Amino acid sequence: MVRLLASLLIALSLALGGSYLAWLDAEKALRVRSILQMINVIETRLRFCATPVIELLTLIEASDCKGLDFVKNCKTALENGETFFLAWEQSVKSDRFLTKLMPEETQKLIDMGADIGVTDIEGQLSCCGYYGQIFTGFLEANEEKSKRSSKLFPPLGILMGISAAIFLQ
Repeated sequence: MVRLLASLLIALSLALGGSYLAWLDAEKALRVRSILQMINVIETRLRFCATPVIELLTLIEASDCKGLDFVKNCKTALENGETFFLAWEQSVKSDRFLTKLMPEETQKLIDMGADIGVTDIEGQLSCCGYYGQIFTGFLEANEEKSKRSSKLFPPLGILMGISAAIFLQ
């Protein structure tokens, strides 16, 4: 009886593990899509209104960019007198889920923060265009990986779970 229960728990954990891996890849694509939406908000507001950085952060929060919790932390640090780049960098680095989920994208996000608010409007707009292209490439790669993993990992986890259950019996 105990062996059967252990086999079922192992099978269930492997099946859930496959689903979790597929969810992680989908979450990466969602975060990159939100970063692109954030870049679009920044670019639009700079182009038409020359909006100050702290107001940009407020607009990003209001634009329903999912999974970008660091924006709120950055805004709070700015209100406490921190410089934009340090507030941005510390806020991005303190978002543990984001840094572990997407280390390469996180570094590009930090690099982007170094260019916002330090040059003229044209320089910032070209920065937005540059990072928009980079994150578009990340999005395409992550969406492709997400499609593959959503088809592969859950069934593979179930198959591994069934195999483990059979092996333990």
